[in-house]
Amino acid sequence: MKSLRELSIENCEKIGQGLAGAVYALDDKTIVKVAYGAEPEAIQKRMSHELTVAQELVRCGIPTPQAYEMVSVDGSAGLIYERLVGEDLSDYIKDHPDEIDALAAKVSEILHKLHRAAPQMDGLPSMKETLLAFLPKMTALYSDDELEILRRTYETVPDRKTFVHGDMNPGNMMRTTDGGLWMIDVGTVSVGHPYFEFMNMYPPYLMLGDIAYGKEEAYAYYAKLMGEEDAEGVQKNIDLMKIYYDGLLHSYFAGLSDDERETVMERIRILAYQKMIPFYAKLPLSDEAEKQKNLQRIKEKYFTESKDIPPVTEWWKETE
Repeated sequence: MKSLRELSIENCEKIGQGLAGAVYALDDKTIVKVAYGAEPEAIQKRMSHELTVAQELVRCGIPTPQAYEMVSVDGSAGLIYERLVGEDLSDYIKDHPDEIDALAAKVSEILHKLHRAAPQMDGLPSMKETLLAFLPKMTALYSDDELEILRRTYETVPDRKTFVHGDMNPGNMMRTTDGGLWMIDVGTVSVGHPYFEFMNMYPPYLMLGDIAYGKEEAYAYYAKLMGEEDAEGVQKNIDLMKIYYDGLLHSYFAGLSDDERETVMERIRILAYQKMIPFYAKLPLSDEAEKQKNLQRIKEKYFTESKDIPPVTEWWKETE
């Protein structure tokens, strides 16, 4: 492994916590993002890649914090980043629902810029190839015929050498106190067609209303993840996010006619069931037999409705 400068966080305030790491304030201008949960060599490799990606995004003019250096922190690796003052966009939306349309339009502008930027760095994975490589690991969830349908769907999407974020949810955007919007958590960035961005972006929890079994348990599960007190809080969050994502799609495809735009948006919502299926399969529901029956219904809904969607080359149109 590469020898890194040692950095102590003993007297640093923890200002963020995720599933695979934490963020500490070093001073008023810099923070350190520390990764956990894997072998040190794997962490260092991942963080080195993120450092290069972040610097390349800045070079391309994408609004993302400047990454300065990889360091060693308590036996793990961390990245020193420019410090932004603000809150993540998902929290900001909850407190400022009247600004959702304007915020969605701004995020759409960032996505357009991201999807047109061609990185000059080597080593960025292809989102298409990543998805294709993952299909053989999904045999417990899909039949051979279903996997073949997914494979053909991915393979019809044209290759692109432009950026996709891969996890463009509001929690990975920051709204700073000066009103700026910044893209954060860039470790998922790869290259590929924007089709994959949107297929992977629409959150499964927005489709909880479609499930026939386990809705109450699912809402309770999400209440914990979202920090909400009850199902009412979860539903309020879902309602806000539906407005946000519909506004984002509407803005991104604003160059299309009304009919074309509605067709594209509906197809993206159908394709998003590819995330709903594994999401539902992992929900900790009490009746496994009923869960499996409903899972089969969700799969049938996706494969029935998606078979009428033409290859992306026939309906995807670039817009300003």
